Amino acid sequence: MNQTTQIQPVNRLYKSRIFAMLYSDRKDLLDLYNAVSGKHYEDPELLEIFQRF
Repeated sequence: MNQTTQIQPVNRLYKSRIFAMLYSDRKDLLDLYNAVSGKHYEDPELLEIFQRF
């Protein structure tokens, strides 16, 4: 059972746009941050968002 798997190149711009679309809502972004960091912040208006282009 020798299977060869080809890995497709990643389109980073596409992934970035999808992430931005999914987390454009501050509440959703805060939920993601809390889940990743283990914090329990509640006010999405206190988020400081920095974007690099």
